[in-house]
Amino acid sequence: MAGTGILQLPLCLQEGGWIGVFSILLCAVIVYYTGNILIKCLYVDSVRLSDLSEIGEAAFGTIGKNVVIFFTWTILFGSSALFLILAAENLKVLCNSFLPSWNEATWVVVCAMLTWPFFVFMKTLKEVAVLSFFGAFSTVIMVVVIIVLGIIDLPNNLSTTHTFANIGAFPSVLAAIGFSFGGNCVFPHVEHSMKDRKAWPKVYGYSIITVAGMYIATAIVGYYVYGQRTQSPILLNLPPGAYLTLAVAVITAHVLLTNPILLASLSLEAETRLKIDIAYLSPARELLYRALFRTALLASAAVIAIKLHFFSDVMTLLGAISNSMLIFVLPVLFNLKLFGLRNASSAKLAWSGVIVLVGVLCCCIGTYQAMVNLLRKVIEDQY
Repeated sequence: MAGTGILQLPLCLQEGGWIGVFSILLCAVIVYYTGNILIKCLYVDSVRLSDLSEIGEAAFGTIGKNVVIFFTWTILFGSSALFLILAAENLKVLCNSFLPSWNEATWVVVCAMLTWPFFVFMKTLKEVAVLSFFGAFSTVIMVVVIIVLGIIDLPNNLSTTHTFANIGAFPSVLAAIGFSFGGNCVFPHVEHSMKDRKAWPKVYGYSIITVAGMYIATAIVGYYVYGQRTQSPILLNLPPGAYLTLAVAVITAHVLLTNPILLASLSLEAETRLKIDIAYLSPARELLYRALFRTALLASAAVIAIKLHFFSDVMTLLGAISNSMLIFVLPVLFNLKLFGLRNASSAKLAWSGVIVLVGVLCCCIGTYQAMVNLLRKVIEDQY
């Protein structure tokens, strides 16, 4: 769950004010609840369902399944483009001294080329465990570097100003925070792999507490030190040096290694639907068609990363469009549909209504605000 979304959180406080800390806590509480009821929905039938799309199908038939697939594919494809943006920005900073003429678009192409062989020839997802460990390790390094360098840089930023609350930015801020807590798509697979599945609520609770603690610490330090000058990713604010270079290098390696997994998660299901499989094709044709399809998919993500190279706005847009539905709205609706409204207490119905309202507001208003900001920046970028 913890990952590159942490780089956006200090900006969330800059846009929403100190009340953004409450938003992180609120999101953590909601995600803990929806993550638990999502796992509960796996066991509505006598046979355990396998993933989120099957829960959607059990609740609302083909429409429910397709809705889940749409939002899942959107977040996977969009996150791939977002990772290319972040990796390109980082490589530009790391290599600027000896390749000053290379712009971000060039670095996006380089990142796509580095991703291509892993993505095209990695047919399964067996490597996820190792890369997930590296992702968690890189996140811890990021948190430590941000907090330590931020505190060190505090004497140089004593004149910064802060805002207590900006209620108008609440939906887009919560959408961006929601992106940072996104993980529902893989929770069924994680729970399935556990030795004691009944321990899910406890283990998941510890995870939420750990992630929320890292997020709050990073957001508070970043916003307190840099105030209205806070940028996204927060690494842009930190003073240069060996420790920052280490953090940038580690997170760049992380996103470059994780990007093939995001795209493979998307392409495997698409290839099944397109019958790009040895069950229908010869091994040579299967490899050729898979390579062509995945190359086109990666190229599309690279084009979006070049055209929309605004990290914070793209992250907010993804959080608003997809994660607001996947982690807020859909688990609640699936739970109520599968287990019935009559079996729910008044308190549960009220809490469910609050979650759905928050999710819908984040999706509608957050998407609108993110798209307006993106359009404005794209127009400015052309001139």
